[in-house]
Amino acid sequence: MTFYWISYILPVFFALNKFHRRHSSLIWAVLFVSFVIFTGLRHEVGGDWVAYINRYNDAQYYSFLEYLVRWDIGYMLLNWISYQMDGGVYLVNTMSALLFLSCLIIFCRAQPLPFLAFSVAVPYLIDVISMGYTRQGIALGFVILGLKYLSDGDVKRYLIYVAIGALFHKSAVILLPLAIFYYHRGFVGRLLGAGGFSVIMGYLFLVDYYDAFWVNYVESKMQSDGGMIRLLMNFLPSLLFFIYYRRIKQAWPDYRIWFVLALSTVVLLPLVGFASTAVDRVALYLIPVQLVVFSRLPLFFSISSGRVAVIRIIVAYYALVLFVWFNFATYAFHWIPYQNYITLDLF
Repeated sequence: MTFYWISYILPVFFALNKFHRRHSSLIWAVLFVSFVIFTGLRHEVGGDWVAYINRYNDAQYYSFLEYLVRWDIGYMLLNWISYQMDGGVYLVNTMSALLFLSCLIIFCRAQPLPFLAFSVAVPYLIDVISMGYTRQGIALGFVILGLKYLSDGDVKRYLIYVAIGALFHKSAVILLPLAIFYYHRGFVGRLLGAGGFSVIMGYLFLVDYYDAFWVNYVESKMQSDGGMIRLLMNFLPSLLFFIYYRRIKQAWPDYRIWFVLALSTVVLLPLVGFASTAVDRVALYLIPVQLVVFSRLPLFFSISSGRVAVIRIIVAYYALVLFVWFNFATYAFHWIPYQNYITLDLF
């Protein structure tokens, strides 16, 4: 677990110190390169490692167009590019890491405590999702980038980035309707346009496999191990959101976005026993509420010592998350030991 602890301690160090403000761009560049190498060049890490290798090897049996439509187009395009360059699954993962981390860092840097937001992302969003569910990790990355622009009031870019995310994992369209809730009163035309876009995109991406999704995830009641735990991870910041709702409504211009995500988390809780795998997959797209609430919450404390104390509590909480997951999660053995392509011949 040493490498996972290092991956967490690195951004936490900057989250707990102020000197980084003078060298912020350089530090972000170092973090970006470090995590691209850490996640992109991983070796035999993640539960779907073999499945992704099989998808890559399929490129030798199909034409370009036939290969693209065999799975999510965006991800298959990365595989095709890597296959043409003989880069193997390592190049696929590196390109995936470049996309995911670019989106995540842009989002984190837009938060008032950017290094804290990134620290919150490391234990589960980066270490587990981006290195285990590669396709959905990229999709979530584009959704997160879209949320940044939606927070800025740019609904068009939000819809575009969510649509791009859906090219890597169709489930990303789940958050398209979020744009509707952003609009103020009087923008009826825009609201109907966003709603219509959501319906059309959802139909195009989901109609072909809706029946299979329902049978596999709902009727068979597949149990996603740890689904309740992951949902509770979203529930804690959602609960804090509602506790501080009055202050948040006054302080956060984009509070409507996080209200919807926080409320969705609460609504999903009773559904875990009914279709835990389906709920767990949807809950992954609610993870941004963790980054936002925990990176903004310390600012509610006017006294510097109070802010520092809250930051330390958040850092300690996610250190606990990292420890518990990698020591007690059923499928943690797919991530341990961590290996990297660069160091394969050294150990």
